[in-house]
Amino acid sequence: MSRLSEISRTSLGTLMTRANEGKEPESIEIAKFLDKKGLLDGFTTYTFPPVLKRTEIHDKLLLTFLEKFPDKNRILNLGCGFCTRRQRLKLDQVYWTDIDVEEIIDIRQQVLPEMDNHFFIAMNLLKETPKFDDYDIVIAEGSLMYLPFERSQVMVILAKNIHFDVIGENRKSLRGPDQLWSYKSSEWKNMGITQEIIYHDKRDDRVVTKYTDF
Repeated sequence: MSRLSEISRTSLGTLMTRANEGKEPESIEIAKFLDKKGLLDGFTTYTFPPVLKRTEIHDKLLLTFLEKFPDKNRILNLGCGFCTRRQRLKLDQVYWTDIDVEEIIDIRQQVLPEMDNHFFIAMNLLKETPKFDDYDIVIAEGSLMYLPFERSQVMVILAKNIHFDVIGENRKSLRGPDQLWSYKSSEWKNMGITQEIIYHDKRDDRVVTKYTDF
């Protein structure tokens, strides 16, 4: 593999921000692995600090859910990229599934391999749909905006509990060419949305939750 696909490259910004700005050991390990393979491709020094705020919000939402519902511990990480949340939060006792395209899963197997209660599924979310009934909560950090709008809504509808992040309707900078839609509350009013947390005021980007168990 000489270069990641365009959709997989979207995960490099988040990874390198955690490595360069957050100094997170697991992310640094993955970054070194990718660098040796020549796969960082211009992202070596990349950093975008608001990503750390977004990650912190997702972390807190998940920990709050697990504290409130300790028996609801089947977690789906949708479009996982190079996420290190399970390792960072030391969630060894939960049942954790990472889903992403095959090339991402192949890399994860080499640098952060599967272990007890931790599973990988290679899946193209444009064409396939996970079995959402198998999971108690879904995390979609930095992923749904790269799917078509209608496809993203299907994912949210099918998930019992989910938190995901979006590009805000009033974003003052243009979204990237591979980011396919912006969030408008009016288009999600019948989706059971329970909370919107803005993490970047200037760009109006936010983390959104839908819970049926709360």
